[in-house]
Amino acid sequence: MRKVFKLFFGVFFFLTAVLAFPADFHGRSIYIEGTAEETEHEAFFQTNFSMEAIALGVVVAEYRDEAEFTVSFDVRGQANEYEPYVITLSLIENETDREIVSFAWPFARLEDMFRYNQFLLYMAVAPIPARQDEEALVQLVARDDRWQRQRLYMRMSVDFSTVFYHVLPDGLIGRQGVFEGPQDAPSLVAPHEHSVFPQPGITVGFEWLFLNFMSLELNARGSMGDINDYRFLNLTADAQLKLVIRTRDFMVQPYGAFRTPVIISPEFHEFSRVALGGGIQISARGMGNGAWFVDLNFMRSIEDVLRYNPHALTPNPSIIHYQHFTFGIGIGHKFGFFGPR
Repeated sequence: MRKVFKLFFGVFFFLTAVLAFPADFHGRSIYIEGTAEETEHEAFFQTNFSMEAIALGVVVAEYRDEAEFTVSFDVRGQANEYEPYVITLSLIENETDREIVSFAWPFARLEDMFRYNQFLLYMAVAPIPARQDEEALVQLVARDDRWQRQRLYMRMSVDFSTVFYHVLPDGLIGRQGVFEGPQDAPSLVAPHEHSVFPQPGITVGFEWLFLNFMSLELNARGSMGDINDYRFLNLTADAQLKLVIRTRDFMVQPYGAFRTPVIISPEFHEFSRVALGGGIQISARGMGNGAWFVDLNFMRSIEDVLRYNPHALTPNPSIIHYQHFTFGIGIGHKFGFFGPR
């Protein structure tokens, strides 16, 4: 029963040490010294602890002044017929001569200690912090957030939008058909469908961080394709008011957006001058003080878009009404200027 209790006790404190302290002692150096009332005890623990320390990846120094820490043990007899010996281990920081931890472990025979020596040494060296890899330290020091705090960014991106023209029922026969002849007695009726098509483009602009948590972006977007001619060049002017949320590795910017067309396709009798929407831009560290980003957005024209009827055989009504909106994604880089040095 005593052995079961001792084993449970040992496992409990071993797991406590594993969870509480770093498990990587590689590169740390210790000096092992000890005393014992019996010579064989001193030689046994000196040799065994050295072997276990090497197995843990700890450097065992030949002299105390060459080591960062000292593991000191002392073996004494005690008035206990079941466990007549007790070993006390201490961890000492050599630079300050400060005792960091000290504990005792009773035992009956040296042969029994083969099962516990690794645990005892681990308990002694567990408070030693793991040595940071020098390259990792350099990277940690070099890590900064200056790319997130530039006062001015120049944005360049490749964009892909999906454009929707949703037909409205104004003037259509049966809410969906164009026709020939008078509306009350048409001679020919044909269905007119919604239009959905891709619209690739590029965006160039500037973003001004006027508050630590808010920025304003003004840009111009050129794209190819309109509702009838995929070679037509569209040009819009955009404004985005962004909230700036920073994490260690990312900058997240939800925003509200305003868009107005600069070049309008001749397909349209009248095009809404204002589109409103929003999106989110997610950035990661890029070149220099810049950032790579992905931009997701949705825009909707606030007024109906009026298109000339394109059907020669069914020219009525002469104007067709649409709701116009787009879903877009942009991938690009923004270069930072005038930030902290």
